Amino acid sequence: MNGPALTPDAARYLCELADPAAPRPPTGPDAFFSPAELAELCAYHAMETVAWRKLNDTAETMDRYATLGETAHAATILTLLLEGHAQKIRRAFDDAGLEWTFVKGAAFASELYAEMADRPYTDLDILVPKSAMAQARDVLKAAGYRHIERQRPDKDGVYEEEKWMPVGEQNILIELHTDLVHQPALRKRVSFNYDAFKAASGHSERSPIGHLMTAIVHGALGHKFHQLKLAVDILQAMRAIDENDVDAALGAARQLKVRFELAASARLVQSLFPTARHNEVIYQFANAVKTPAIINRSTVVNAHLRDHLPSRIRRHAFRWYQRTMVFS
Repeated sequence: MNGPALTPDAARYLCELADPAAPRPPTGPDAFFSPAELAELCAYHAMETVAWRKLNDTAETMDRYATLGETAHAATILTLLLEGHAQKIRRAFDDAGLEWTFVKGAAFASELYAEMADRPYTDLDILVPKSAMAQARDVLKAAGYRHIERQRPDKDGVYEEEKWMPVGEQNILIELHTDLVHQPALRKRVSFNYDAFKAASGHSERSPIGHLMTAIVHGALGHKFHQLKLAVDILQAMRAIDENDVDAALGAARQLKVRFELAASARLVQSLFPTARHNEVIYQFANAVKTPAIINRSTVVNAHLRDHLPSRIRRHAFRWYQRTMVFS
C-alpha cells in the first residue's frame, strides 16, 4: 500500500477501533478515512471483524461501510472453514495419542477473546515435539492432507515449520511447527518449542501465560509488529492474566529469555491502546526491564505503507537489537 502516513488522530482512532474491549470511538471514521481506505486498513491489520462489529449499528453505516462488511464476512467464513478442519485434526491427533497443541490464531480466538469472531485467523498452527514430527506427518496424510513443498525444501528444517493443505483444496493452510522461533539467528537465544510452551503454561491447556508467551514470540520475534493484530493478541493475553500470576509470567519470560520482548511488548500496547494504560498487570510487565522505545504507535499503524521509511527502519532496528544484544 502507498499513501501518506496516518495523522496522530487517525492512528489513535484505528487503535481504538482495533481494541475488542474499547467502545466504539465517538467520532465517526469519516473524519479520518474514506470507506475504501478504512476497509483496506482493517484488512491489512487483520481487524476487520472487530471494526465491523463496532460500526454496523445502523442501516446507514452498514451501507456506507459495505466493503468493510464484505471483508469481515470473508474473514469469518475462512475462520469457520478452518474450525471444521481443526475439529478433524483434533480427533485424528488425539486418536493417534500424539503430543500436540493448537497455537496462535485458533487458540487465541477461543481462549483470549470474549467474542471469538473478533479474532479471525487464516491458517491453523500446530505445535508438536520434534520427536513426534514423523508421526504427525503420517496422521495428517491419513486424514487427507498433503505436504506443500517449498521452492527450497531445506527451509522446512531451517524454520522448523512445514506447510500442509487438504488434498484438492487451495485456500486452507495448516502449519506444522516444532519451534515457533523460525529464524536461526534468533533461535540461538530463544527457543519456543512444545516443551517450552507446556512449561510456560504450567502444563494447563487454558493458561493465559502460555498464550502470552506465544503472542510475544509471534509478534516480537516473528513479525516485528507489522500488524495491529499482533499487538491486540498480546493485549488480550495480558488482560487475561490475574495479578496473582504476574510473578509466574515473569518467571516464564525469564526462563524463555524473553523478558526484553515482554517489557517492550507491554510498553507498546500501553502506547497503542488507552485502555491498557491503567492496567496494573501490563504496568508491571512494562517495567520488568528497561527497554529502548524503538517501536511506537506510528511504527505499527504505518507498517502497511511501503514507502514509510520510519516504520521500516524502526522495525529493522528492533530486530537488530534482538539479534546483537544479550538479555537475561
